[in-house]
Amino acid sequence: MILTLMNGRRNVEECDIEVPDHMTAGMFKERWIREFAGRDGAGGPQAYLLEGKETGGGWFPIPDEIAIRDSGLQDGSFVRIKNIYSTVQVPAQEEASVPLFQSRND
Repeated sequence: MILTLMNGRRNVEECDIEVPDHMTAGMFKERWIREFAGRDGAGGPQAYLLEGKETGGGWFPIPDEIAIRDSGLQDGSFVRIKNIYSTVQVPAQEEASVPLFQSRND
């Protein structure tokens, strides 16, 4: 399958790449780090998210364990890799979240 790799920051076409049928999203990210990211890929594949897009559609995430050919993409589709980052060191506990709208007890 041939996909167009987009620059995740500017959303412009970078290059067309041939993706083997057996390649998973995780394998794709590892290859991208080796061939394109250089020093920026120091966080490893877990620091990135692979997204796919059909022409005219919206971007959707492709989980690491899914083969790209099984993700719904076809020849000529677009992929991009985005950096995942957080502003906190430790994720917040789910029970610690407060609902946006709370009922009033008057």
